[in-house]
Amino acid sequence: MCLCVSPPCADAAAIFPCRCSNTSAGIVTLSCDGVTEASVAARALQAEGYGANPLGAFHLRYGTVTAIAADFFGERSFEEVLLHHNRLEAVEAGSVEAMKEDLVTLDLNSNRLTQPL
Repeated sequence: MCLCVSPPCADAAAIFPCRCSNTSAGIVTLSCDGVTEASVAARALQAEGYGANPLGAFHLRYGTVTAIAADFFGERSFEEVLLHHNRLEAVEAGSVEAMKEDLVTLDLNSNRLTQPL
């Protein structure tokens, strides 16, 4: 018999329209797919109630976000960040600085990046 405890997610109402899921293996995924403004995802990232860093994955895919500011993630860290299929023109280098020890996958495919990270 396994007594499995899922790591915490922030309150669903506090992060809507983003969604948080977790598994008993300790993988927390915050998904903000389809959002049109970075501020919506940033609000979800800053919500109270997540477990300790690093979280498993952050998804911001298939939206119309054009820029990721240096303070976008704050102190939140992930092992996987998927930012593909948006309209990103710029991702400020400082945005992933807090994750440099944890980040394994960063996907920026299918965007409009005009400057390197």
